[in-house]
Amino acid sequence: MRNGELVSHQDVQPSRFLALPLELRFGILSQLLEHPDGIQVSNFITDRTSYALWCRRLLHPLTLVSHQMRLEAIAIFSSSNSFDVTSGLSLVHLLETLGAIGRQNLIRINFTLPGAINATDARNISLAIPLLAQCEKLKLTVYLYARNLKEPWGHQYTPISHPLGSTRPRPVYVDHVCRTPFAKDLKRLVRMAVKVSWIDENKHRDLVEFRKEAEEWLEVGGAKGRGP
Repeated sequence: MRNGELVSHQDVQPSRFLALPLELRFGILSQLLEHPDGIQVSNFITDRTSYALWCRRLLHPLTLVSHQMRLEAIAIFSSSNSFDVTSGLSLVHLLETLGAIGRQNLIRINFTLPGAINATDARNISLAIPLLAQCEKLKLTVYLYARNLKEPWGHQYTPISHPLGSTRPRPVYVDHVCRTPFAKDLKRLVRMAVKVSWIDENKHRDLVEFRKEAEEWLEVGGAKGRGP
């Protein structure tokens, strides 16, 4: 900050920037890289290379000057922002793209299980867990939908007879969260979280009972740890 004004990238010369004290460099980078409204991690990017480009666009051009500046920038970028993630794939790509330095400095991730959980999300949640275990400073919040856990695939149906002789699909419901396709990984994920919230618009009795059983099995509200 200069005379009460924010520092822009034109004000910072890379050759002089690295000569500044570390605390001052971190203060400037925080100002440049912080997104006060949080960062929505896109669900429409499906490969890691594209995620790397997305991440690079969020980083200040100044951070590309040298390897040291990039490492410092990733550390500040990871620690200064809250990341909102709504799919297993996005979670994995975010953790991989930030690298070891980013993971060590991550502070806030809000992870909402997607509206239609499928095999891909289940696999990616499994892949994300060991990466999350490396995020020692992370305060993870997990948002769950009882209706998504009760009908985990969103695509499985069994035909039922219709009075007129035709058939129509009927959702296949899971009677307990422990029988969801990724139950063990979900339990590990919840144990890593500092907060678990339920998002339910539907207040049907079967969902309320399912959620209660799920909370007991997942140990929601119990002691949280970073292990499985």
